[in-house]
Amino acid sequence: MIEESESRRFIYENGMELMNALQKGRHEGHDWFEDCFAYDNARLPEALILAGEHLQDPDMLCMGLETLERVMKLQTTKQGWFAPVATSCFADSNADHVHFDQQPIEALATVDACFAAWHATGDTQHCARARTAFEWFGGYNVHGLALARPSDGICHDALTVAGLNGNHGAESILSYQLAAAAVREFLLRLPANAT
Repeated sequence: MIEESESRRFIYENGMELMNALQKGRHEGHDWFEDCFAYDNARLPEALILAGEHLQDPDMLCMGLETLERVMKLQTTKQGWFAPVATSCFADSNADHVHFDQQPIEALATVDACFAAWHATGDTQHCARARTAFEWFGGYNVHGLALARPSDGICHDALTVAGLNGNHGAESILSYQLAAAAVREFLLRLPANAT
């Protein structure tokens, strides 16, 4: 069994590793942990948010929230739709990112990160962002196509420039189902008069 002090040390060390990666990754016009945005991007801010909340470390929490804000700006279209960072790496933070291929794992990571931010701050803006990311599965996206079928839990592997990727891999199916579970859990936490 892991001792509480050992667990806190582990969280602190890994949180500091992320803080250091962010400091090293910062340069003119770029404010991210890595040289580019590429895959499962919202997990990094989520980790800092969770670490900051658990450790009651305002710097970690603040950096997590700031970097979540950064990735949310990149993943939101002018129309307000969620458009995950494409799987191809892009480093120019001033350029519009290539919109395809968009993968379900990005929507899941964003749902989780936004709910973590809401839990840490109480700011309902994060709930609205989680909802927008989740609605991407149902067709609120640049093509207006549903990637997921709630009736059987199937989810397409990507939204491509031509439409839906025909595959239904485990990562995509789990991404949809885990995002749906996170939304359900959030709804269960709401007071009865809030729904």
